[in-house]
Amino acid sequence: MFNVDIGLKNGSILCNCSIFEEVVERLGVRMVQVTAKEKIEQQFSKMPWGNEHRFVYFQNEDMNGKVNVMNIEKYTLAEEGNES
Repeated sequence: MFNVDIGLKNGSILCNCSIFEEVVERLGVRMVQVTAKEKIEQQFSKMPWGNEHRFVYFQNEDMNGKVNVMNIEKYTLAEEGNES
């Protein structure tokens, strides 16, 4: 599993976050933790169109929430258990 430090454009840093994605099912939508590095990187990808309504869902020790992908300046992946 990977934890992510998320750097926002306003200078704030969300530390040690788990990343989640919405999974649409027949009976509704549920949140599932993303554990693959490639899928986490995909959550943070920006394209020149259509990003203004896309969010990265996160949870850390202090809070859970979502942040608009356009407000993210950088992110750093760290494998859980390997502090670097």
